[in-house]
Formats: sequence, C-alpha cells, structure tokens
Amino acid sequence: MLPPQIRVVLFDAVGTVIHPAVPAPAKYAEVAVLHGLPLTAEIVRERFVTAFREQERLDRAADWRTSEQREEERWRAIVTDTLTNAERPEECFHTLYDHYATPAAWHVDANLEPLLQELQSRGMHVGLASNYDRRLRDVVAGHPPLQQFEPHVYISSEIGHRKPGAGFFQRLVDGFPGISPEEIAFVGDDVENDYDGATANGFHAILLDAADRYATLRRVRSLAELLR
Repeated sequence: MLPPQIRVVLFDAVGTVIHPAVPAPAKYAEVAVLHGLPLTAEIVRERFVTAFREQERLDRAADWRTSEQREEERWRAIVTDTLTNAERPEECFHTLYDHYATPAAWHVDANLEPLLQELQSRGMHVGLASNYDRRLRDVVAGHPPLQQFEPHVYISSEIGHRKPGAGFFQRLVDGFPGISPEEIAFVGDDVENDYDGATANGFHAILLDAADRYATLRRVRSLAELLR
C-alpha cells in the first residue's frame, strides 16, 4: 500500500486516528436535553450534517482560509444551528467546545501505536495534519501514542488554511525540507478534504474507508492495512 518512494506518512486526526469516546450525536443530544431541548441522536445527526455543510460552503467561498477565531465561530454556528431553540445556546456551545478539548473525549485507534513504531523503524517520518484548532494540542498531550507525531503536528487554524486548500498542503511540504510531495503519503477518512485535497497537491493519498464505500479509490479499511 505504501510505495517505495514514500519517506513521510501524514495522518488526518478526527475519524482517522482519533474518534469520539461518545458518538457526537449522542453527546450533542445529551447537552440538548440538559438545556430544555429533547432531541434524539438521529435528529441531532441530521441537523449537524446540514449545519456542518453550510460552514464548509462558507469556508470554500473564502478559499479555505481560517484562523483560531474563524474555527471558534464555525463551531459556535454548528452548535447553535444543531441545537436550535435550546435554552442558553451560548452555554451549550461552551459545554461542547470545551468537552472536545479534553483527552477523555477521544479514544485513539488501537492500530495506531504499533503502526507508527513500524513506520519509524523503517526510517519514515510521521505527522498529524488536521482541520482542527488549538484544542488538538491538549488532546495530543493527553494521549501518549499521539505524542509520537511531535514535532510534526499541523493544525489548520495555526496554518491559516483548511484542507483541501493548497495553502494547507504547501505547509506540510515546507515542514519536511528536501522531501517532495510525491514522497509523502497522506492518510485520511474524508474524500474531499483528505483524498482529493492530497491528490490535487501531488501527495500519495490513501483513503481510510472503514465502511467499504469507495472501492475505486486507493484505500484501506483499517490503519493496520497500510503495511500489508
């Protein structure tokens, strides 16, 4: 799965190497109930998808530029639109925003640590490259397997561009002097942001396709398959 020219393997964060300890729709529904809004996880999921897509549309129109302020604004909008009519919407936002800054909110893929050890034993560099914000730093610090990515942790709010924007991927190349995009593999679970974004910028893209939906793409169904 990894061709011989690969010298760097970069991973997306959410949905690829870390996953919510409690499914996000269930967590949002829990907070909604506490604020006088009895919603099921299924209703939350539908509203969340709609709200998330709207923020993606706005980011695309802005050529994928971002910042810490923009990331906080986008998540405030997503929470507010998902939990419409909740009591104290600002409190809802802060409850969820702060929750996802804690290491306990996430679990690390069980295949990650042995995979990183094997890649590094082969002389490869590894890194984490995420559409997140400063909260990811706390999550990385709280999970020893994720600390193996240091010092190559790249976060969109710090870079100033989100995936799939070219500015994001150029920063990744700049982080490895002397290494070309063709020598970098990018592994992620999102077709547009990770697979298409990486491919368009000359990377060797690999889709994490756990649901077995994209047979025509270069993919793995678990991180363990990367070395097969």
